[in-house]
Amino acid sequence: MLRLPEDGEETPPLVIKEAARRRRSGGDRRREQRAKEIFDETFSDKGGSDPIFGRILVATVVTLLVVLAAGLLWPRGGDEPASGESMLDLPPPLPAEPVEDPESGLLSVGMIRDELEPVVRAFLEAPDLEAAAAWTAHSQRTLGRMREHYGSDYEPPGMKSVIWNGAMTRGDGWASFRVETDDYDNRTVFLVEDDGWKVDWDSWVGWSPMTWDELQEKRPTETVRVRALVRPVEYYNFRFSSESEWAAVTLASPGNGSSIYGYVPRASGLHSQLTFLGDTAERRLILDIRYPANAPVGNQVLIERVVGEGWLDTGDLP
Repeated sequence: MLRLPEDGEETPPLVIKEAARRRRSGGDRRREQRAKEIFDETFSDKGGSDPIFGRILVATVVTLLVVLAAGLLWPRGGDEPASGESMLDLPPPLPAEPVEDPESGLLSVGMIRDELEPVVRAFLEAPDLEAAAAWTAHSQRTLGRMREHYGSDYEPPGMKSVIWNGAMTRGDGWASFRVETDDYDNRTVFLVEDDGWKVDWDSWVGWSPMTWDELQEKRPTETVRVRALVRPVEYYNFRFSSESEWAAVTLASPGNGSSIYGYVPRASGLHSQLTFLGDTAERRLILDIRYPANAPVGNQVLIERVVGEGWLDTGDLP
């Protein structure tokens, strides 16, 4: 029940504070005041953000904007592929055409395409020996050598393409570049000037006047010129048993892979010409060789001279 106050009676307060509520002690008030002072010391009366940091931030933003603008405006080399066309679908670009300069030994791409490649293709795709020999230097002499070399087993090797990233060189009366045949054989072809450009067949097959079997059988003591694949070797025996006196190489036949050993005096000029950069190196060389008198074996010869490299005998040019 609610009792209403009578006239003149003092009314009590409507809300009575909870008796159990504690009054804040002096310690509480001091802790709150100290916290306020720490806050003010940390975040009040500061002179704004660090000016060095601000300059670094501005410089970084400006640098990024400059790089982005340069990437958008920088000119691009070459044409963009057409819509829907990927770079993988485009044919590989031809190499930059060098300036033809006989003294520099460079061949122009235009000369290969217009003058040399048609000759090489006609030679490699000729259906028989007579047709192939017509595209070679010393054609009549070459035809006889071809008949002896191939017998009745001649098949045209065919030609897939010029190897445009290979060496393209020119000398006095000769030129060379690399081609790929139909059986994926990558070869260097030499051409010489013989009433127009003609293929040098002797260097193409690595022809020698005597086969390795004939050399070992006849053991000629007069000089014989051979084309060989030359590799370093360590083999010292019989007449050439002194390693301190002789340096040895193998002379492999271009045709069937059989080999003999060749020797030169160690530390001689010939030795320096036959020095290799590694144990697995191989070079195509033209050499003058002979057997020593009364040679006890047929697989060891003396090397008298390094005639040339690459199997082109420049002394036999038309």
